[in-house]
Amino acid sequence: MATQALGKLEPWCNLDGKVVMVTGASSGLGREFCIDLAKGGCKVVAAACRIDRLKSLCDQINQFNSPSPRPTMVDSRVGNSPRAVAVELDVTADGSTIEASVQKAWDSFGHIDALVNNAGVRGLNRIQVRGGVAYSSSKAAMDSMTKTMALELGQHRIRVNSIAFGLFRSEITEDLMKKHWLSNVALRSVPLKTFGTSDPALTSLIRYLIHDSSGYVSGNLFIVDAGYTLPGFEGGGDGQVLDLETTVKDGVTSAVGGGCFSVRVGEKLDLKKMIEELNFLEVPSVFICPIFP
Repeated sequence: MATQALGKLEPWCNLDGKVVMVTGASSGLGREFCIDLAKGGCKVVAAACRIDRLKSLCDQINQFNSPSPRPTMVDSRVGNSPRAVAVELDVTADGSTIEASVQKAWDSFGHIDALVNNAGVRGLNRIQVRGGVAYSSSKAAMDSMTKTMALELGQHRIRVNSIAFGLFRSEITEDLMKKHWLSNVALRSVPLKTFGTSDPALTSLIRYLIHDSSGYVSGNLFIVDAGYTLPGFEGGGDGQVLDLETTVKDGVTSAVGGGCFSVRVGEKLDLKKMIEELNFLEVPSVFICPIFP
């Protein structure tokens, strides 16, 4: 009964028969997206450079039963048709190489209903601090590109939407998310006071955009960041203190989350490592100076 009600209220929970290609699928959020889409009934083309990890992922997916909230681990293959296939793809390769990979993906199931273009380019920041030049320009570029592609491809009944997401736990951020001081950053820089989990924050949105119920949704940039990039939200502001260690020896001042915070540094804290971790959050500058009594 509960499952039937959920199916009526959220029909995108069931994507049975959809063929979805996911790039950057070998790890992190891309891998999570593949598994969730398979649970929703999709046939998945997992694409990335690391083919060995893709094959492991596909082996896992091909043991899923028919779509249900909690899929069982039995063979789901009908004849020789698997639910997931691996395709080697380097998004930085030349055009002909990428075309060959896409053609292989298309031939795997005869068509592709949706593309989740999750792959990142090494060396480029994927999360930017609000208000900074990098954030503002990249957001404007993504918004413009999404709208332009939606206009150009609309005649072919292809919808284009993008998702700008904040900090989520993944293989890449797992160690960072364990830092106890990160919760203080969330309390002072995120309106909802927490960093979310990709399931369901991202997976539910991706399912919706793939489902036919979003057939008139195109050219949109969906921001999923617990309100972090809302204009006018200044977080904790000047004078707030982030306690990084219980033993206080000296301090630094850091630009974190749109406000200037005094950060108490304990004897056990590696200051260089802390700065590197803050820069991982894509804080554009970390200004160091002593805090005088």
